[in-house]
Amino acid sequence: MEMRSEWMDRIHRYLQGEMDTAEEAEFLNLQEQDPQLRRWVEEERQFIHVLKTGLHRQWIKQTFASQSPIRHHTYPGVRLIKTGKEWLAHVAVAATVALLVSLVAFWSFNQFYIRPNKIGYVDLRRAIDNIQRSQYALMNDMHHNGKTPANPGTYGGSGFLISDNGYLVTNYHVVRNADSIYVQDNKGNTYKAIMVFQNPHADLAVLKITDTSFCMNGALPYVLSAAEAPLGEPVFTLGYPKDEIVYGEGYISSETGYRDDSTAYQLSIPVNPGNSGGPLFDSKGRIIGIISGKEGESNQIAFAIKATYLKAILDSLPADFNKRAILHSRGSRNIARADSYNNRVAMLKRLKDYVMMVKVYN
Repeated sequence: MEMRSEWMDRIHRYLQGEMDTAEEAEFLNLQEQDPQLRRWVEEERQFIHVLKTGLHRQWIKQTFASQSPIRHHTYPGVRLIKTGKEWLAHVAVAATVALLVSLVAFWSFNQFYIRPNKIGYVDLRRAIDNIQRSQYALMNDMHHNGKTPANPGTYGGSGFLISDNGYLVTNYHVVRNADSIYVQDNKGNTYKAIMVFQNPHADLAVLKITDTSFCMNGALPYVLSAAEAPLGEPVFTLGYPKDEIVYGEGYISSETGYRDDSTAYQLSIPVNPGNSGGPLFDSKGRIIGIISGKEGESNQIAFAIKATYLKAILDSLPADFNKRAILHSRGSRNIARADSYNNRVAMLKRLKDYVMMVKVYN
């Protein structure tokens, strides 16, 4: 086993999501085989968390722990004394210093531990803020009376149903390392789910809703496209870059994805963190891909895994996998073409009930 220092670059790249799917799968396999490497990864994860959220907290606590006017203490750059105005003045100085420490810590963390790949491939998993929650999420928690955990989760993405009994597809990178998974439909109903199949190399995962309260209304309103889409094909997507479903439209700008990946399309379409795992539709309402990432900081250049590879994965599911009503590439469930505005609006009304938000807790 190599020394810890020799692994740090790979550990940091893994924790910041900078590995491609193949490298990440290899690294996960190494962790499974080597307990020491797993410990190093977990220790570094905890260290980064502490550095990001609590570097100066203990110092501030110590600084303001005693407000007694009969004491005076000396801290780095701050002296608290018993006289009224002077004490208040030094408290103000202490607050300023604390703020500066916080800003320096945040800057340092971003410089040395968050290294965005500005010119490369960026996945679209959404980091959920556990403090500043939307009114929508708060109301949803109240509606379900604590059915889901009190916090909104760690990460989020999108997914879409592939069967009439609660199976759905998302990106593997959305649900990796998940302790628990919940999915939420367009009406705000939340259900517990588990991952039943994963393919890290293809960056795809199959989830199963386990709540008995889940019930699908009618057959799936879409099919998988049996053929690859051509250059210039008009496309649209549905997903959850925020707490309600978002529609985007564009076109296929290249028949290959990032670094000429033949398993993906390059798209000219608006995407944001949270779109990962969402379906990509053609103008006929057929699923032709799964949104997976974007190029650097651009919100207009996106990538989608081709539906033909999803079909191959579904066809290769183990024999004991429940395949009832699994999404197929042909059938009578196509809905009307969406070339006109009215048709597109009608189509979206049906499709949005089958696209779900994926919430990951870890």
